[in-house]
Amino acid sequence: TTLRQTLIKNTTWVIVSDSIIRILKFFLIPYSSYVLGVTHFGLFYYLISLCAAFYLFSDLGLSAYIGRKYNQCTSLLEQKTSVSLYFYTKLFFIIICFILSLCLLLFEKDSFTIKALLLMLFVTVFDQLKKIFISLLSSQKRNEVYSIIAVMGNLFLVVVAFLVLKFTGSLIYFIAVYLISHGIELTCFIFYFRRNFPSYHLFRLSKSIVVLKES
Repeated sequence: TTLRQTLIKNTTWVIVSDSIIRILKFFLIPYSSYVLGVTHFGLFYYLISLCAAFYLFSDLGLSAYIGRKYNQCTSLLEQKTSVSLYFYTKLFFIIICFILSLCLLLFEKDSFTIKALLLMLFVTVFDQLKKIFISLLSSQKRNEVYSIIAVMGNLFLVVVAFLVLKFTGSLIYFIAVYLISHGIELTCFIFYFRRNFPSYHLFRLSKSIVVLKES
């Protein structure tokens, strides 16, 4: 396949999958707003924004770096090394951000909000971990893998969330469905990379610092 065909294929997969996901969410969001009510629905989006804020500086241009660097590599070893450097450097920042985000629990006294916040913290970190694999797939021009996993994960999310809202109307269970959905997607990504998982032996701290400077 030519570069033009690859670009068309990847763009098509992303556009189609994103469109399907947006349509699915289009039905879920109004229904969840209706069932949860103003207070809990507002709390849901407040927690999403609050948790996501801790990861604003977790990327530092690393996703753009792997997309650029991977295609400049001239050997398989170089590709594996660049992938490992990206993966473990990014993972380090995500872990640091997650630990810092746990501090939010110290400032909350309401038990219900603490439960919702704790679940949302794990939802957010799962989402960030997913983005590592999505960036790797994008750099390897395998967007169809991401698209299929994302559509299936969101289909599961919408169907189960509708049922949970209908029979419980609980914000806690609603967030738990998000967590399970993200967990399923993350597991699928890990399973896909199981034979070519980034090798820790190729990671070097000195090279990681260089990567940060280049990104």
